[in-house]
Amino acid sequence: MKRSTRDRWLAENRDGYVNVYGDADPWLAPAISVGGQDQVQFWKRNENHVIFSRSLEYADQVTASETLVTWLGVSEVEIRQ
Repeated sequence: MKRSTRDRWLAENRDGYVNVYGDADPWLAPAISVGGQDQVQFWKRNENHVIFSRSLEYADQVTASETLVTWLGVSEVEIRQ
């Protein structure tokens, strides 16, 4: 997605998303800035853009799971499947 297209989309759909970034990602320059409601952002040291939520620190995994359970209205078991 081109940056201008992404920025336009974010302006209209900025609420309710989770970002997981690696601080060693060469594509980090276009990282999405925090600013919407219900937006959560996590950073993983020494990782690139291929990050999975299961690689986050345990406390961040719990926060991400709890956030998704609240937003989606599903159980934690469903989130982990």
